[in-house]
Amino acid sequence: MPAFSGKDLNIQWINPAGTIDLSGDFRQLQYNTTSDLIDQTAGADAVKTYLPSLKDSQVQLTAIYQSGGTALLDQVADGTQGTLLVSPQGTTATYRKITIPAIVASRNFAQPYADVVELSVTFQGNGAITNGAN
Repeated sequence: MPAFSGKDLNIQWINPAGTIDLSGDFRQLQYNTTSDLIDQTAGADAVKTYLPSLKDSQVQLTAIYQSGGTALLDQVADGTQGTLLVSPQGTTATYRKITIPAIVASRNFAQPYADVVELSVTFQGNGAITNGAN
């Protein structure tokens, strides 16, 4: 499978205040999923075995914080609930689109002395993820 460049990422945050495009100033997006495991080892078992259980997800976004960028900051306030639409290769028809119900778990600023200011937002998954196409 051919590789693709991260620059084509399209990420939208849909929430009660509206929809905001998070693609323009992103620096990095990390998308992690996990599944709890239930240990079913018993008796004379010599090797542990597991059952899959509850799933979880988390998305971390790092973006450049623009001067006067209050719209972005207002829409990613802690506790805001919404839906992330993540299209890793852009919005071309048939390319993958990941839909993630989420809650803003945290946001952090990094304001170095002689570099650009960054905003990092952690979105906690809050429901079933769907994988589809644009």
